[in-house]
Amino acid sequence: MFLKRIARRRWLRRLLIGSASALALFALVGFLVLPPVARAVAAKQLGQLLGRRVSVARVRVNPFALSLTVEGFQIYEPDGNTPFVGFGRLYVNAQLASIYRRAPVVKEVSLESLRVHVARLKATPDGWGDPASYNFSDILARLAAMPKTPPAPAPAPAPAPDDGPARFSVNNIRISDAALTFDDRPLGSQHTITALNLGVPFVSTLPVFIDTFVEPGLRLTIDGTPFAFGGRTKPFKDSQETTVELRADHFDLTRYLSYVPVPLRFDVTSALLDLALDVSFVRPRSDAPSLTVKGRVALEKVALREKNAALLASLDLFEVLIAKADVTAQAFAIDEVAVRGLDVHVRRKANGTLNLALLGPAPAPAPATPPTPTATPAKAVHKTPPASATAKTGTTIAPRFTVGVIDVGNVTVHFRDEAVHPAMEVAVEQLAVSVRGLSNAPQAKATVTASLRASPGGTLTHQGTLTLEPLLATGTLTVGGIEPGRFTPYFHDQLTFDIARGHLRLGTSYHYRSAAAGPDLQLSGAFVELADLSLRKRGAKGGTSPRPQERIFSPARSRHPKSRR
Repeated sequence: MFLKRIARRRWLRRLLIGSASALALFALVGFLVLPPVARAVAAKQLGQLLGRRVSVARVRVNPFALSLTVEGFQIYEPDGNTPFVGFGRLYVNAQLASIYRRAPVVKEVSLESLRVHVARLKATPDGWGDPASYNFSDILARLAAMPKTPPAPAPAPAPAPDDGPARFSVNNIRISDAALTFDDRPLGSQHTITALNLGVPFVSTLPVFIDTFVEPGLRLTIDGTPFAFGGRTKPFKDSQETTVELRADHFDLTRYLSYVPVPLRFDVTSALLDLALDVSFVRPRSDAPSLTVKGRVALEKVALREKNAALLASLDLFEVLIAKADVTAQAFAIDEVAVRGLDVHVRRKANGTLNLALLGPAPAPAPATPPTPTATPAKAVHKTPPASATAKTGTTIAPRFTVGVIDVGNVTVHFRDEAVHPAMEVAVEQLAVSVRGLSNAPQAKATVTASLRASPGGTLTHQGTLTLEPLLATGTLTVGGIEPGRFTPYFHDQLTFDIARGHLRLGTSYHYRSAAAGPDLQLSGAFVELADLSLRKRGAKGGTSPRPQERIFSPARSRHPKSRR
């Protein structure tokens, strides 16, 4: 009995000594041996893979906390001195729960001071999509030239597929103080993303966490303009509910005009973008997915100029307030569209062309005249499209939209016509348009009012209604205060006398309808009035004046139910 007790104590003492020794060895390897070995192997292997110099300042491993820390990681340019990609610190902390959950469970992932420098070295016919023109082209070429893995033997019959996504749980994902520099050397420009901070508290496919909302957040500054993105999502639920907030304040668009895929025939000297949008996505199991957008989009302080620096147009504000835009259902509800401070300079040159044509694409060159065919062309055969194509077209969802208010105010148009002699100049001021309740829903009726004052030219007022489906417009239009004598350059050669003075006023009520037989326009109560008219023989000093006011044209209402004009 006594010997058994002694043997048991020896076994327990050996077990304790062995456990302590194993624990000490585990700590020794984890704390002292593994970090320098991992540091050296990682730098060497990654350097050989990329063909670049790679350095790692420090690697730390805590075998008891299951954590890994990498500090001072850097990949260099081919010269071996210029930084390409690097970070200050990477921290990963796993959990023992990975064992009994049979899935990786990470408590924390933290990446600090990430730095990326991308440079476009040359312009190529493929543009910005050509990877061979960037400072990482040698890495791509090296990876592409690596020997391919020999084909694997025929696999065994695959097990039944798992219906669920891969199991994992990653918590407390943080990227802080990241920065990216894009150096576009062919264009001589540089763009920077700084102060990038990303936070994702939780992402998981494990059932215990599947109903927990992930709340992503992203803040960054692009070329000095701050952006903020925030929201929440359930990416692994059946509904895949996601809400993302997009925020941008006075983002300068002019810095990126060189990347527009078509050449611009005008200069944009100023353009600022504001965004305050909430984008939501839901994909239910038993229903169609839904993507909705709501919020505000605005352009501010826009200025367009001709290449010779002459002003084409300027705009203080263009704003769209979106109540709800369901992209999948093609249903768009807009609260308001506002235009403020629009100033347009229109010039008709002596050859009859308008300067506003510069806002469109350049005209295509005239095609070469094809040779005259000598053989008799084959008779064209009309082919009826397949029924399936017709059916597919018929199922297309017709977009529907409603706009509560369209408010256009404080608009000025400067018009100069150099095609007549002397050149004619007209200034349209106080132009205002208001449309309320506009919709393409059947029979939806909107009210439309408009007014302007022109010098010379007079005033215009309009009140009416507009229905888009079917197209139907009714209203009253009145133009007054026109001085015909001030438009002499347009009819000087057609008259043998001059209009010394006079005022013209005209107006009508109208009813326009788009019918299957063609457009139908009816006018009623139309009138033209001339007041204080004085005509003068060209070259004479005097003039002939009629009575102070005389109605020279006043058609009666048409007797026919439909009067087309």
